[in-house]
Amino acid sequence: MYGEGKPATLCVLAGSTVAGVFAAAAVTPADVIKTRLQSSSQPSPPYRNMTDCARRILQSEGPMAFFKGTVPRCLTTAPLFGIALMMYDLQQKVLGW
Repeated sequence: MYGEGKPATLCVLAGSTVAGVFAAAAVTPADVIKTRLQSSSQPSPPYRNMTDCARRILQSEGPMAFFKGTVPRCLTTAPLFGIALMMYDLQQKVLGW
């Protein structure tokens, strides 16, 4: 810990990076559905809506298909989240907020 009950900068970086991993993993299923809906280049889309897309993915590929790309997403998003929150914390400490 560092003065006035505020966490040390590296603790903020570590904690926010871990939070970034969970946040990135939690939104991956929605991102998979969004990507499938957007990547349709056919004149008539293969999916009617988000629910239809999710149902078809689940039936044809199983539940793990919703987590395709989770590791690369976590490896890119989590450090960015950690650095952003660390910089915000440093800014508050420097400016005395």
